[in-house]
Amino acid sequence: MILRRFHQVVVPLLCLQVAAAYVPPPTNVTLHCRNLQNVLEWSYDHDFPELKFRVDISQLKSAGKPDPLWVTPAALKANVSFLSDPSDDYFLTVTAVVGLNESEPAPNDGIVFSYFMDSPAPQKCSLDLPPVHISEQMNSGLQLQLSFEHPWLFHSRLEDIIGPHETNLDSQEDELFNDWLPKFDYSVTMNKHLRLSDSCTENVCQKALPVDAGHDEHCVKISGELEKIQVEGTGDYCTLAKRWKNNNNVIIISVVAVSAAAVIFCVFFMIFRKKISPSSSTPRSMMFNGQNKNGTLRIDRERVDEVITTPASPMPLLSDVSETCDGIPTTEQVLRLPLGLPTKDEGGCDVTEVQKYPVQEGGYEKGINLEEDETTPALCSAYESRQVVVELAPGEEAEGYREDKSTTP
Repeated sequence: MILRRFHQVVVPLLCLQVAAAYVPPPTNVTLHCRNLQNVLEWSYDHDFPELKFRVDISQLKSAGKPDPLWVTPAALKANVSFLSDPSDDYFLTVTAVVGLNESEPAPNDGIVFSYFMDSPAPQKCSLDLPPVHISEQMNSGLQLQLSFEHPWLFHSRLEDIIGPHETNLDSQEDELFNDWLPKFDYSVTMNKHLRLSDSCTENVCQKALPVDAGHDEHCVKISGELEKIQVEGTGDYCTLAKRWKNNNNVIIISVVAVSAAAVIFCVFFMIFRKKISPSSSTPRSMMFNGQNKNGTLRIDRERVDEVITTPASPMPLLSDVSETCDGIPTTEQVLRLPLGLPTKDEGGCDVTEVQKYPVQEGGYEKGINLEEDETTPALCSAYESRQVVVELAPGEEAEGYREDKSTTP
């Protein structure tokens, strides 16, 4: 009974301890190696306190074992570029460590790689061929001229990793030929057929390759070996442009290019001219003929020198030729006096009271003061301006005007 209770208590505690000690291993462990740059990357989806990663390194051909690398969780990658010696193979694993507990190494079979081109390692690393310049030349037939920098000079870290190149020259000759480079063996293929194999020990490797002039374009692939390391081209190397079969095509293309350039120039010139030319803030619909476009809208005021009044009646009120009371026209200014009330037997312009009024400048002649003022005496005219009461019948009276017989024609 006591033993059964012991198992019921102790066994769950041991299971909890084992579960707490389990640390998941990293996943997606991948090595990227090329051009002597080696980067080991992995993924991890768990977050534990005191979590860190250990990268274990083993050299398969050399004695000894390098120290492991410790990586923080934020990085999830390690730089192992110092493992680039082509005379050795390398074995890598990554382990997640939490305190005293650690995961299983990942991947299970590890990562084995080497820069040695004939190594049995599953992953082989290589070097990129330097940029290649290719051109066509006509020399006893069409030829492709290939040129590129020696890979030993292009990849400067080779000397740091492999060491100075060993020559068969003595020390005195080595000083004279200190620019001597290791042999670079390469091959050139065209359309999957081997066309050329050669070696280079100069700073710039050059080679001419005969080709068929019937093709418009030629492409080649280049690969080689340097110090037991595979050197590969980054792709196909082709002529810069297709050759034209006749000059007519060249002329047509040239004309089209020049025309297109002229059109583009005209468009840009018009846009530039429109931007730098001043623009009017006044709408075109509000502008008048002859108005300055850059000025503001102004209303010209007409200068009024004289007011010309046209009478509503067909007979002119006054004329430039004045008439005297006797009906004699005259151009001289006539002094107009108020009329007195004549007797019944008298007519005409007999005046009982005469009062002289000065003639004012700018009066009736200038077209102002046209309305009669009650206080202003009437001037001489065919009708008296003063009203006259006429008795039509006993008890019936009417107001009227007396006609001036002296002025009636």
